[in-house]
Amino acid sequence: MGYITRILALCALGCAWSAQAQEASSASYDGTWSMTGVNASGQSIDSELVLKGGGGTWRLFPAGKQKAKDNACIMKYFPVSVTKSTAEELTFHVNGPAVMLGCNEFTATLKPLDANTLDGTIEGQSKLHLERK
Repeated sequence: MGYITRILALCALGCAWSAQAQEASSASYDGTWSMTGVNASGQSIDSELVLKGGGGTWRLFPAGKQKAKDNACIMKYFPVSVTKSTAEELTFHVNGPAVMLGCNEFTATLKPLDANTLDGTIEGQSKLHLERK
């Protein structure tokens, strides 16, 4: 093998190792998730999170005795941006005001319990539980 051929082979091998290392450090949470929890005010949270790549949508459902007419933010699709996606953690940001002023904006951090279940908090306060649909 010539000198240039060896260098090209080493470069190709290095690229393959780099791609494997990148895959190992990130995880795919793509899909539809059912999200439940309790907010800082003690109210139930019942929502849906849909992720694909680095973004997605979040939609709040009526919870408890609440009705959609009681809260203009219910049943709207809010943009989500994933800020961290590793095998150990998923962090995403929901931007409610981008759709309607007065709707919540928050960051959630979750840890996987298994491939289909995540537990965590909204900004370190409100507890969340997600299950893949």
